[in-house]
Amino acid sequence: MTLLQDRKGKAMAKILIVDDEVLITNSLVGNLKMLGYDICGAKNSKEAFEALENFRPNILLIDINLREKVSGFDILKKGLELNPNTKVAVLTGGDYPIQDCLKHGIKTVIKKPIAFEKLIETINDLIKSLDS
Repeated sequence: MTLLQDRKGKAMAKILIVDDEVLITNSLVGNLKMLGYDICGAKNSKEAFEALENFRPNILLIDINLREKVSGFDILKKGLELNPNTKVAVLTGGDYPIQDCLKHGIKTVIKKPIAFEKLIETINDLIKSLDS
């Protein structure tokens, strides 16, 4: 597992993880920070909207099925309004209809339970695609 960095050794992306399962969010954020990723976690839509405004991520990892009135698609829409070049992956524990994801421009789905090495690979692929 390698962290993609710029020439000065800084992480090449700002990542926001949105998942209302607190253990998942805290675990992923903690482990990815230890590897040097510039990452922020949100456990609900309020935290997610604040992070979009203040942290300004260019990669979103979103649980679409949040346990509140706001869906992950609402957060995605706001993220893309702020930065149309944002790259997105859906985190899901269920069989989320891939057609719904494709309709919203999401091509990457990460199934729970999350395999950490696969997550790193996906994040690095999203980072590489930021330039394209």
